[in-house]
Formats: sequence, structure tokens, C-alpha cells
Amino acid sequence: MMVLYPSVSYPLEVLCLHFIQSDSFTDEAVDCCHKLLDIDSRSGPALIGLGIRSLQEKKYEDAFRNLTEGLQQISHCSTGWRYLGETQLKMHKFKEAVHSFNQAIKTLGHLNEPSSSKQQRNLAYCFKAEALIKIPGTESAEEAINCLDQVLDRNNDPKLIALKGQAFLNKGLANEALKIAEDLKLAHPELAKAHYLEGLIYYTQKNYNQAKESFQKAIEKEAEVADFHFSLGLTYWFMSEETRRDKTKALTQFLKAAKLDNYLGNAFHYLGQYYRDIAGDKNRALGCYKKAFEKDRMDGEAGAAVVDLSTELGDLETALAVLTEVTERSSTGRAKWAWLRRGLYYLRAGQHSEAVADLQAALRADPKDSNCWESLGDAYLSRGGYTTALKSFRKSQELNPKSIYSIYKAAAIEQILGKYKNAIAEYQHILKKSKDYVPALKGLGECYLMMAKSALADYLDGKALDYIEQSLTFLARAAKHCPEVSCLWKLLGDACSSVCVISPSKVNVNILGFLIGQNVDKCVLKKTDLLSLGGRCYGRGLKLMSSPNMWCDLGINYYHQAQHLTATGSNKNEISELLEKSVQCLKKAVRLENKNRLYWNALGVVASCKGVGNYALAQHCFIKSIQAEQINVVAWTNLGVLYLTSGNIEQAHEAFKVAQSLEPSYLTCWIGQALIAETVGSYETMDLFRHTTELSMHTEGAKGYAYWVCSTLQDKTNRNTELYRYNILQMNAIVAAQVALTKYTERIQNDACAFTMLGYLNEYLQLKKQAADAYQRAVLLLKNSEDKDKYNIAMRNYGRSLCAVDHCDASQAYLSTLLTEFDDIVGIAQAYFKKGLFQESQKAYERALSLADCEQDKACILTALAIMEYKQNQVDAAKTLLFKWYVIVSCVYLRQ
Repeated sequence: MMVLYPSVSYPLEVLCLHFIQSDSFTDEAVDCCHKLLDIDSRSGPALIGLGIRSLQEKKYEDAFRNLTEGLQQISHCSTGWRYLGETQLKMHKFKEAVHSFNQAIKTLGHLNEPSSSKQQRNLAYCFKAEALIKIPGTESAEEAINCLDQVLDRNNDPKLIALKGQAFLNKGLANEALKIAEDLKLAHPELAKAHYLEGLIYYTQKNYNQAKESFQKAIEKEAEVADFHFSLGLTYWFMSEETRRDKTKALTQFLKAAKLDNYLGNAFHYLGQYYRDIAGDKNRALGCYKKAFEKDRMDGEAGAAVVDLSTELGDLETALAVLTEVTERSSTGRAKWAWLRRGLYYLRAGQHSEAVADLQAALRADPKDSNCWESLGDAYLSRGGYTTALKSFRKSQELNPKSIYSIYKAAAIEQILGKYKNAIAEYQHILKKSKDYVPALKGLGECYLMMAKSALADYLDGKALDYIEQSLTFLARAAKHCPEVSCLWKLLGDACSSVCVISPSKVNVNILGFLIGQNVDKCVLKKTDLLSLGGRCYGRGLKLMSSPNMWCDLGINYYHQAQHLTATGSNKNEISELLEKSVQCLKKAVRLENKNRLYWNALGVVASCKGVGNYALAQHCFIKSIQAEQINVVAWTNLGVLYLTSGNIEQAHEAFKVAQSLEPSYLTCWIGQALIAETVGSYETMDLFRHTTELSMHTEGAKGYAYWVCSTLQDKTNRNTELYRYNILQMNAIVAAQVALTKYTERIQNDACAFTMLGYLNEYLQLKKQAADAYQRAVLLLKNSEDKDKYNIAMRNYGRSLCAVDHCDASQAYLSTLLTEFDDIVGIAQAYFKKGLFQESQKAYERALSLADCEQDKACILTALAIMEYKQNQVDAAKTLLFKWYVIVSCVYLRQ
């Protein structure tokens, strides 16, 4: 027919199928297939035939391609399915091979030729069992045993019996497998598979010496089997301490296995591990791992090694390509290693959303991986998702309570969110596990420092000092362990400098002796020494790493030192030297970063202070700060203060107005406007000062408002005016001013005027004891003052307040004055009366009566004298005095 009909494919197809079914694929059969392909390029029999020939020639890729394409055309060819299974078995595609053999068996079940079909079926079962044995798991082992049982009933081939022994071993039945191996060795001493099975049993039991001997015997019997060499290599790899150190023998066996079976991915895997971990040859290791991963895409460890080594060698494109390929073809909950590594890649590249998505996919594959939760937390944190990041780190901590990193990151997030107490508890938990963990010590120092700043903003100076002391303790511990870290010295400088606003009398801070170079555990520093220590800490940090930020901090520290020494009346040369250093440091910061508004602003503040007085430089600096950032409320406010100080009221007003427009809630610019109103005598002055106290607490605003409240209260003529009712009564001014001034005097303890006003306001509020305390502080401050008038006034106020609380020392207070003023004489008369010294009191009242200019004052004194006479049972004298009082009161009434 082929001769008669050369262009017809049917005869050739029949002939090709004959060659395929007969398992006799000669050159004639190959020629037949080629001719058929010339007629029909998609002919199933021809493609299957060429696939079989490629399999015989060990061209497995070609065989796989041709057999797959051929079976797509004629799926009922059982022999084709069997050969495809054999090809897949050679290529270590074991699960696919099992499927192909199942298709062969299924197809053979429909044939009516019992002899040939049974033979083909047995062959398919044998190959299927071999493939199943290569798949780990008891289910595969059980199925392999079932396959072999169907064949072994009619064929007691020792090689098949050895396969059954491997299946028992995979199933965990080592004793049954060992019995099979021993029986085979006795019956067939030359059978390599028997020794191989025995070696596998010993290897599973970690009896490496016996395993080595068995594998060596197997190789002696049959040297060209890759599995034998690979198993011997594994035995050498894990065998003993000596072979663990020297893995040359293992390397030799792995190389032989890889040479004999180019598809044995595990051999390339261990070669990669050898070159990476033992030889240190990353390039060769990468090549081996790539080969292993190409042969077995399910080998996640090899794939991870390819990515890691490519990354280490700088080939990020290859690493990303591998990861993308794996993740695109993986189903949900698979390939965790690839999702994790690509997530970390995106995290390093700053692609935070992609990192989150990939890390979430990795967690779907393994929700119990604490490291993956940590990485997800880092990804959330990098894109600003603090709450979700915190939950991730908490989950990681739950899965791995020993993980210090998770606790630390959770604490750091709590710190960022301003939950300092929670953060402190977390950091303390870390220190219980590792007492010298520097990041936790640094975190504790930062938290306490932030809490100190918050307390200072609320004028809780005592609490702030406690926090500063704690901060210095933890930061000093951190610096002691890591003195080369500049940020620790900066934080120490910040903590020391934060006492600049606190009254010197309050500052007594315990610090570690290490900070001042003393070999003592703790020592106490006053404000002067603490500010100086802050400057030295900044200097130490600058030696480690020069930065404009730290130069600015050092300059501000020198400025605070100078301000403190000025307040305490120290040496002017020392103050000038500190201010000069401050200016130079801030100029250095500006030179390093001339676009930073903060540095220009700080330089302007120092230049405008009293000790420097370079107003031109200050103006230039504030303008440069504004140019660096247009929305700059601080610089505009400072510029307004500069203009106000130099008497340029209109320019100051305009500068403050700009600041108010930029940020209406910024307190200092409102204080500036209040000072301008006070300067020009505006009726809005008190309203402006009150507004500053409503915005926030500030010393200037508090004192200004208290002054205007006290002034309004002292004016007795305005009680019935609308202005008084609004400013004092409706706005609850006395209480507001008293609260503000109490905070003021807590912070500034050398202002006698403030204490006097506070005492006055306390008297109005019937806080008699508090009034006495405030007046006493004013007296103590004015005791050595050259202004005796102020001292006398303070003593008069103090005496009056002591009288109000019935204190026995009230008279002594009045005696400290000159007793020339009417109020002083009345005061001491009252003090004598309350003390029971009626004669002295009577003399004082009579003297006051002679000095009284006002009829009402005279009437009051007569009443007091009448009371005194009545107290002494002098009723007639009391009546006489009361009659005089009546005459005076009647005259006053008639005049009205």
C-alpha cells in the first residue's frame, strides 16, 4: 500500500503503531516515522515513535516533547503512555509519571488481547511502583506495595522484591524491609539492589558506618547507578565528626551521581551546599543550586539559595526573576520561601505595598512563622501603618516569646504613638531577658526624655526632673556599653539640656559617675554642672560624627549655660565666652546646612540676646529662616520680638500678624501682640493676655494676665462697670490668673513681684495659708534688696496674711517695717489684738486714728477700739467710742 499510495498516511500510521506495540523500534521504524511526519507533521503515531527513539538515545527532553504531542493526537496508545511515564521517571517527574502509568493501565484495561495486555500492564505496574517509591509519604508507599503485589504473584523478580522493601521502608516498616534485604542477600548475593536496600535501612536508622559498607557493596556490584553514589555521598555528609569537617568524600560521590543522572536535583543541591558552605565558592554554588532548582521546581531550599546567592553577588534581576516565576505559578498557600523573599526584596527597595502583599501571601502558606510576622510588621511600619505593624509584632511575639526583636519593635511603635508608659513596660521586659540590650536602654532613655518634655510643657517640673534622672540613667548605661554610638551622646546632651527652664533650686539630679569620669556609682549634679555636662556630651557625639544638627544643639546648650549664669550673676567673661561659642557653633551648623530654618532661627535668637546684641545679624538670620521655609511661624514671631525690643512697634505688629495668619493657635505671637497693646495703652491688652492663657501656659502670658487682673482688682472705682463684670466676673479671671501664676512661680522662683501678685490673688480667693506662703517667698527674695520700699510692702502683705491665719508672728512682720504708713500701723494693731496685747493694740490704733485722712477709715478704727474696750469689760468706754463712730457715719451719710 505504501508503494501504491505514497502520499497517503494511513499505511504508515498502521506500520508505526505496529512498531510501537511490538516494542521493537529499529532504524526502519524511525524511517517510517519520518516519512509519516513528512505527510502529516502532527501525526500521533509518528511523534510517539520518535519519542520512543529519543528515550532510547537518552534524549529525555525530546522524548518528553514528542510523546506528549503524540498522545494529544492518539490518547488510547497504552504503550505511548508507558513510554511517557518512563521518560518522566528518568526526568524525576514522579507524580506526572504515576499519572502516565495510570493512563497506560487504564487504556490496557479496554484491550481484548489478554497475553500482551497483561505483560504491558505488569510492566506499567512495575514502573508505577518505582515512581511511587520516589514520592515521600505513607500513602504513596502503600500504593506502591499494592502495585508490586499484583505483579509479584506471577513474577518473583528479585529487583521488584527489593523495590517492595523500599516501599516498606518508606512506610516506616523497617523490620519488614530488613527481612526482605537479608533474604535477597542470601538468595541473590550479587544483587546490587539488595545491598542498596540494606544501606537505606541503616541510613534511616543513622547507622552510617553500616550504611556506608552496604552502599559501597552495591556500587561494587553495579557502579553506574546514580542513586547508589548519591546515597553514599549523603552517608559521608552526615557520617561522623571527621567527615563533617572534611566533606571531600561526599563531594566525590555527589559529582559521580550528578554525572550519571543529570536530572538528579538533590545531587546538585548538595553540591551547591558544599561549594557555598565548605568551599566558599559562591559562583559555583549558585550554578549548582540553579541546576537543582531547574530539575526540581518543588525544591524550595534550592530556589531560596539561588535567590540568596544571586542577591549576595549583586544579580538582583536574576533573583527577582526567579521569585516572580515561582510566585506566579504557585497556588495559594504554597511557595512560602518565594513570597517571603520577594516581600523582603520589595521592602528593601522601598515598595512597601508590594512587600505587604507578598508577606501576607507567605503567611497564608505558614501562619505560624514568627519571622514572617516580624517582616510583615516591618513592611507595615515602613509605610506608616503603626497599628497594623504593632499587631504583627504582637503576633510574632506570641508565636516566639523569646524573640527580643518583636518586643523591641512593638515598644518602638508604642513610643512613636506617644504611649510612653506602654513602651517603657515593653523595654523593661526586654531588659529582664537581656539586661544590657542597648536598643532597649536607648528606647527607655528616649521615652523618659519625652515624658520629661511633656511634664515641662505642663509646668510639672518636679515630675520632669524625675523623668530626666531616669532618662540619664538608661542612656548612660547604653553609652557605657556602646560609647562609639554618637546618637546616644546626643540624647544624653538633650536630657541634660532639658533642665534649662527649671529653677536652679530644684535641680539635684543623680547621674552615673561614668558620665563625669568618676569611679562612683551615683553622684548629684546641680543645674550649672548638668548643663555643662550636656555640652560635653554633645562634644563627644561630634567627635564621633559631625552633623549640623548636633552643632546646633551644642550652640543652644552654650546659650542656655550663658542664660543660667546671667541669672545667677556669675562672671561676665565666662558668660561672654559661652555666648561666643554658641554663635560659632550655630554658624558652623548653618554652613553645613544653609537651607535649614531651625539653624538660622537659633542663630538669630542667640544674636539678639542681651549678651550679644547683634540685632542686624539676628534680623538677617530670621529672614533667612523665613526664606528657607515660608510657613515659618516661629521665625516671624522672633522677628516681631526683635522689632519690639528695638522699639519698632509697627514692624513688630506686622510680623506678629503674619505669624498669627500662618498659625492662629501659636501662643508666642499672641503674647507679642499683647505686649504691643500694653506698650501703646490699648484697652484690648487684658483680653489679649487672657487669650494667651486660654491657648496654653506661658510664663510671659501668665504674668501679664495676672498683672492686669491684679491692677483691675486694685481699682475700687470700677466695681459697677460693664468692663469689670466682663473681665473679672464673667471670665472667672481671678481663678484663671491664680492658676497661671501658680505654675509661673513653680518654674520661676526668683520673681518677688509674681509671688506678691499670687499672694494677692490667693487672698481674694480666701486661700489664706497659700497667700501667706506666697508673701513669705516675696519677703525672702526682697530681704537683701536695695529697694526698701518694695521690701516694706512685702512685709506689710506678709503680716496681713499672717493675721488672717491668726499666726503669732504677724506682729514681728510688721515690726520689720518702718511703721510710718497708715496701713502698717493698722496692721500691727490688728496683730497685737489677735495676740491678746490689747494695750499695744490700742496705742497702735490711736496712732493710726491720728493719721487717718478718710472718715470711713476713722469710723473703722473707732469700731476696732470699741471692740477692744468691750473685750476688757470697759462698757462705758466702748459706748463712747461707738457714739463717736455714729456721729462720723451720720455726717458721711448726710453729705451723700
